[in-house]
Amino acid sequence: MPNIPSIPSIPSMPKGLPSIPTKADFMGPDEEIVVFEDIKPATKHHFLVVTNEHIRDAKAMVSSQIRILDRMIEVANQVLAEKLNQDAGIGDPTQVQRLLGFHWPPFHMVNHLHLHVLAPADQMGFFARLFKHNLIKCSTLPDYVRDRLMQMKSTEEAGAGNAINSQPDQ
Repeated sequence: MPNIPSIPSIPSMPKGLPSIPTKADFMGPDEEIVVFEDIKPATKHHFLVVTNEHIRDAKAMVSSQIRILDRMIEVANQVLAEKLNQDAGIGDPTQVQRLLGFHWPPFHMVNHLHLHVLAPADQMGFFARLFKHNLIKCSTLPDYVRDRLMQMKSTEEAGAGNAINSQPDQ
């Protein structure tokens, strides 16, 4: 696929997009993360936070990528706050129900990590509510992914400590 000039390129443009997003579709914010509207919004504000680094999905993340996950969540919250503050009909932005979630394998068609951000969550349609309540095991919340990565990191650190302690004395 052709590169889009003057915006960060995504190494593996998510398959399933009807067309390549144009510069106007991207909300930024930097070289590591891009944000754009979902092509089939499930509620008034539905956008994707996507890494430039190719990571297949949330399950494929490794402990060294905790910082990327945290950055995705930070960007999601920043962009959502901006959108809600601009939305005069939404009421108090701090009271709006919101949902951040990843698809969980094998239930995804786009093989590139992307975080869905939806608000107001209480206005989502039937299928979106299935996603929200995880009635079918197709999605997971960022907290679960973060806990999983932290557990990996603890296991790796414990393993490294055991390897150092099991070295024979010289």
